[in-house]
Amino acid sequence: MIDVATVMLAAVSLACLCLPAVASAHGAVLTKEIAEREVEVYEYLTFNNFAMPMSVSQCHRYNATRVSCLARFEVNGDLNFSRDYVHLQHGEPVVDPGAFEFLPIS
Repeated sequence: MIDVATVMLAAVSLACLCLPAVASAHGAVLTKEIAEREVEVYEYLTFNNFAMPMSVSQCHRYNATRVSCLARFEVNGDLNFSRDYVHLQHGEPVVDPGAFEFLPIS
């Protein structure tokens, strides 16, 4: 029997593989939407918890190939915030974890 986490991991992985960076006349461009999805996938895989509530917002572009996004999610009774950075490496998006904070929910 296949569990929900395995199905979600497969779906998220497939979505990332099917969303390559957009090419422009000057080279590859990392869109905010792709950066947002990459941060979401990174955080889900880091905590191995596909059921945790999460939102990714406040994406800021530094240049054509570097974007940062703020992830907000609940895990283990804490409200977590993580500012992650996404850049293109050989045309593929790569997440660099950034600053991390958590607050107990009470």
